[in-house]
Amino acid sequence: MKKLITLILTLAIGFGLKAQCPYTHAFDFTATDVHGTEIHLFDILNGGQAVLIDFFFTTCGPCQQATPKIVESYYAMGCNMHDVFYMEIAMGDSDAACLNWVNTYGVEYPTISGQAGGTDICNQYGITQYPTVILIMPNHQIAIQDLWPIDNAQSIISALEGQGLEQHDCNGTSTCEAPTDLVASFETLILEFDESPTINLNWTASETAQSYNIYRDGELIANVTETNYSDNDSIYGLNEYCYTVTSVCEDNLESDASNESCIVPEYVSISLDTIYYEDGYIGKSRGGFGDIDVFNFTTQDLVFGEFTSEEFGEYLHLYDWDYEELTQGFTLASGEYEIIYFSLYSYPLKDQIYTGHMHVSTSVGDFEWFIVYTWIENVDETHQPSLISIFPNPANDFVTLKGESLGMVSIYNALGQKVDEFEPNDTEIRINTAGYENGIYVVKVGEKALRFVVKH
Repeated sequence: MKKLITLILTLAIGFGLKAQCPYTHAFDFTATDVHGTEIHLFDILNGGQAVLIDFFFTTCGPCQQATPKIVESYYAMGCNMHDVFYMEIAMGDSDAACLNWVNTYGVEYPTISGQAGGTDICNQYGITQYPTVILIMPNHQIAIQDLWPIDNAQSIISALEGQGLEQHDCNGTSTCEAPTDLVASFETLILEFDESPTINLNWTASETAQSYNIYRDGELIANVTETNYSDNDSIYGLNEYCYTVTSVCEDNLESDASNESCIVPEYVSISLDTIYYEDGYIGKSRGGFGDIDVFNFTTQDLVFGEFTSEEFGEYLHLYDWDYEELTQGFTLASGEYEIIYFSLYSYPLKDQIYTGHMHVSTSVGDFEWFIVYTWIENVDETHQPSLISIFPNPANDFVTLKGESLGMVSIYNALGQKVDEFEPNDTEIRINTAGYENGIYVVKVGEKALRFVVKH
């Protein structure tokens, strides 16, 4: 029989009459449990869970007998992760007394001591006998005003099931489960004219996930809510790219388990589809030259045929980056790149702009460029095209960028990482490349981009 706080009053009212919470609608409260976690009642209810509250005090004999049964039912009902959320609130006891209670009875659900506000909450709910166990439904109605007697754990479970609450496994779907069936696939084999290669990721959803973290080679690159993702950032060369996807569940809990998928993105990339070539003299300044960057990131040799042009014909000359003329086709080995320079220096026409095409057949397909060719010699400024040139190329310790209204100048390495930025106040800027590593760089000026090579 419950311990009576007001024994004389109870006997006066009548033998066998059982006290209970006198209210049918919950009062909100916020308090901190003995482990330092803040408990806000209405936040839990509004989240869709019912709340079971055990009002007790530590020296109460019937409370000591009931608590192990309540703890057993807590595990059967899913450990506060499903339909019902358990807590206990002490009348008068200190934090230290409640911590000893928690350790003695293995209580894993929140315990609010009298010292931390439990006494006020007991009074707020009109509790006069202990233990008193009540059940508050998500609509804030008190569906069970006093769950008594507590003969065993099943008596609690049956009472909760009578309110439509179901049993759950504490280790079931409530854990943060990893997504499954991760597949990484490469979109296409041949990429023309500076397109970025794309790797598509797809996976099967996790029932517990609120979002997914995507890692590339161990580095977090994205957080998404969908079950697919396309990656074309910094994909370069014949490297193997390994992706993992993990679930992010409640309270930013990330699953320990993950799936991994690796892929080698083979592709061919040939820069530019329009080439601007300026030849001749503008005042005292020599013109530039055209160049094409060719990357063979496949596992096979890339075989080029002869470069031809119907419009420019025999005046079209091509050179490799050692300035050796390419009189015939050539082979580019797997994993290598080549810079092809072309010249129309001896083209007989001048003082205007000419256009044409350049074609080449390769072992992986045919490519074509549109050429805008300008010969300028002793003409007034109004006839000069608005072109940007960069020289020397390849560069060693410096490179010069020249053009009208340069604006902001940004330099990127072959991985797409910005390595320098300038804002010149003239039509020419000299850039120190002595500290650059050997390789290909991109100069971006407004919407225009030019490539140059650093070769120390």
